[in-house]
Order: sequence, then structure tokens, then C-alpha cells
Amino acid sequence: MPLTSPQFYSAGHTDDIRVAVMHIANRYPNARLLGIGFSLGANVLTRYLAEEGTQSRLAAGCAVACVRMFDSDRQWLTQPS
Repeated sequence: MPLTSPQFYSAGHTDDIRVAVMHIANRYPNARLLGIGFSLGANVLTRYLAEEGTQSRLAAGCAVACVRMFDSDRQWLTQPS
């Protein structure tokens, strides 16, 4: 898929995953789709699943190594040791 949006990555932005899932679901209408997200991708996946609820085309999702508290982790990472 070509890049068609000026939107850069955002942990709160789920339109990209939504478009990708719909594209794959339309191309393979009988396929059972599963989502896997790692790190910040896990956060995006869980947010997408929460937004879509039962309307999601994903049959299941697996979130691996989620960022647990993004703001406090970010502050911890930027402090000098």
C-alpha cells in the first residue's frame, strides 16, 4: 500500500491499523484475521480493539510487551542515570 496520509506515528492514532485490517479483510473475505502488536504497536492494537469492539474484523488480538504507563515511563527514560 502506498503512503497516502501526512499523519506520522502516534500511539493514539488507530486509523492506519483500521485501514490495513479492512484492506486485508476485503481481499481475503473468508480468512480469520488475528492481530499481534509488540511494544507501542501492542498499545495501538489494544486501543483499536477497544474502539472497534465487536465490529472489529479481527477474531483475536495478542499484545506483547505493552508500554504500561506511557507518560511515567517516558519521564523515567529521559532522566539522567
